[in-house]
Amino acid sequence: MAAAPPPISRSSVSPTARAGVLAASDGLPTGTVLVIDNDQTGRELASRAIEKAGYRTVTVSCGLDGLRLALALTPAAILVDLLMPGMDGWAFIEAIKADAALRDVPVIVLSVLDERQRSLSIGAVDHLLKPVVADQLIGALHAAVARRKELTTP
Repeated sequence: MAAAPPPISRSSVSPTARAGVLAASDGLPTGTVLVIDNDQTGRELASRAIEKAGYRTVTVSCGLDGLRLALALTPAAILVDLLMPGMDGWAFIEAIKADAALRDVPVIVLSVLDERQRSLSIGAVDHLLKPVVADQLIGALHAAVARRKELTTP
């Protein structure tokens, strides 16, 4: 098992990630999707598809910045790659699900690894294989956000 990540705090967001928080916090935080992938092309493709569907996106390239941003934003959903240097997607999901403020945020895995059962067993709501078709991604995202609203609406 990987070592526990450092404590998450709003003040520990890196300058690059903080700029994304400030840009994303002007009115649509409940419609914000956090995209975490060390591959710039993967982040851009996912972000474009998500924004066309009406969500705002914030992107980062590593799991640790993703954790910090997730706490700052409490996004509607999170998309995460599994294969990243430093904190990989597995450790990221485990950290999100261990945090009381974030555990209900739906996490969708986007990966070249065909590890759907493992992703679901640690708390992801879906696991999509790359390359992902935009309609498949948006369908999974809409379903995850709708499911969360059903569970959290009194």
